[in-house]
Amino acid sequence: GLEPLKGCIALKLLNLNINQLTGGLEPLKGCTALTCLYLSDNKFTPSEADLAHFEEKLKFNFRM
Repeated sequence: GLEPLKGCIALKLLNLNINQLTGGLEPLKGCTALTCLYLSDNKFTPSEADLAHFEEKLKFNFRM
């Protein structure tokens, strides 16, 4: 999961495409500097609220 990244406030870009990661996106909400997030081809189960949060915050730099 993404728990180890919780609170990484300086993290700007995260590319974890093509892994077997599971869980939600909640831990990444504390990554306030995040501008690009790429998580395609994983097994995440994000909540609708988490999806809306990252789609709004990152616009075209968010791929699930």
